[in-house]
Amino acid sequence: MLDTSAISVFFSYSHRDEALRDELAKHLKLLELEGVSTFWHDRKITAGDEWENQIEQYLESSQIILLLVSADFMSSDYCNLEMKRAMERHEAGEAKVIPIILRPVSWKTAPFAKLQVLPKDGLAITKWQNQDEAFEQVSEKLRSTIEQLSLTQVVPPKSAPLSLWVHGWRETTFDGTPTEKLDWTKYFDPDSPRRVADQKIWDEQLFPDLMRAKQSFPYGSRVQVSGLMPLSMALAIGTRFSDAERYTLQTLQRTAGNNVLWSSDAKKSDETFHIVQEQGQVGENLLFMLAIRDRAVDDLLQLYRQGGFDSMVYAEPVSGVGECAIASSADAVALAIDAMRLINDCRRRYQAQRVHLVLYCPMGFALFLGQRLRFVKVVTYELMDLSDRTYQVSVIL
Repeated sequence: MLDTSAISVFFSYSHRDEALRDELAKHLKLLELEGVSTFWHDRKITAGDEWENQIEQYLESSQIILLLVSADFMSSDYCNLEMKRAMERHEAGEAKVIPIILRPVSWKTAPFAKLQVLPKDGLAITKWQNQDEAFEQVSEKLRSTIEQLSLTQVVPPKSAPLSLWVHGWRETTFDGTPTEKLDWTKYFDPDSPRRVADQKIWDEQLFPDLMRAKQSFPYGSRVQVSGLMPLSMALAIGTRFSDAERYTLQTLQRTAGNNVLWSSDAKKSDETFHIVQEQGQVGENLLFMLAIRDRAVDDLLQLYRQGGFDSMVYAEPVSGVGECAIASSADAVALAIDAMRLINDCRRRYQAQRVHLVLYCPMGFALFLGQRLRFVKVVTYELMDLSDRTYQVSVIL
């Protein structure tokens, strides 16, 4: 686990540059010993851990991402994926990316070229007459950056949740005064056949609204989300308050006949999903349904037969479906974690580039699952007509 008081730093590098990475790590060791920062790279993965999930977790949660640039780094497909995601987080204000030029390579048209690179003037470390001087300059610049981040990092106490009201299907009043309120009712209509916002509205209005509201919730906040909304909306909100950014989401959820406050930081139970039905072949488009409230395999088969999908997977909790399928926060967290495992396993098995996700679940589960959606292109669907059980694309994440 990451030290929550220290600034977390992620190394993105080619294994061919491992020796240079180790030298840099030696120069940064004092920062670690002082407790002001933690450093992570893939050689810290222990036996038995899922390496891809570990890398994703630290890439998504680290506050500083070091790109160790060389010809091998630039030519690596995996390094390019890490660089792309790092730049996305940098541009969203979620992390700071610092390119470090290890060996000479043409980099001035790379995505990170607009950033200040290290060492000074972009002179590759291996071109310095004294490489220790180059590493010293890099470590001093990093210390300065880390100290600045430490001054601005504010994590509110876990006992003081903030609140986000989102009016989707219709406006509803809740107790207290919200920290932020978003009224999106003009874009959604709950009456069958339902109406939902299209992708253009999401990209130009709703996502920007959400990101502006997010500025009121500091990194690591506990946020209580309230509102009547489509499941795809809850999923989308979850993606903007990622667990990798240490957000804890809470929501009041009807559970076994009572309103229970679910929290995404609950210790997970042993609940898991199992695949009830699947079919298809290797291809770009995987249709995937998670059914918790009730059996809905016929809905999925109907959608699958409409075409456009190469494969289909339908999954339910091992303990069964129904109102009592999720008995607590612990169950919701466990199922959200297992859902991501299952989605990633099936995506790799069918070699899918896009996951077309259909949810039949409590809103709280959709929020918690959204928090964990990473490195997957997801096309969400919403149930539009309750009588003939037709679905429509809602938002692409």
